[in-house]
Amino acid sequence: MAHHSHNHLSAKKVETQAYLNDFNKAYSILHTYDRMLKFNRHPYLHFGQGSNKRKAIAPHLQSKGYEFGYITADNYDWFINSKLINAQAIGLAVDYEKLGQLYVDTLMKSIKFYDHLALKMFAQICIFIA
Repeated sequence: MAHHSHNHLSAKKVETQAYLNDFNKAYSILHTYDRMLKFNRHPYLHFGQGSNKRKAIAPHLQSKGYEFGYITADNYDWFINSKLINAQAIGLAVDYEKLGQLYVDTLMKSIKFYDHLALKMFAQICIFIA
């Protein structure tokens, strides 16, 4: 398990302090777990609009011992979620059980694809972060 925020706020769209407060809220929960990885992946891959904002965010995360968590496998959750939001907006019924199965199937196919690619490129098994 690693850090990805509490409310999935964009560092581009909210004030620096709001972003850090959200980080801290997730941190207060996650740091209690024994097997917590000290990696943070910024929601939407937004590091902050402008260098001043990035310079304000990075030291705070580093002070908690966090490093940047790279994406090594795309699970397309953003795409699936956008389709869900669109369906809800126009009043379509959603079968959440099937949606959950689609997500798990897509995630597993993605992991297998990137695992195969890593074996081909690096001749070793890699640890992936989705």
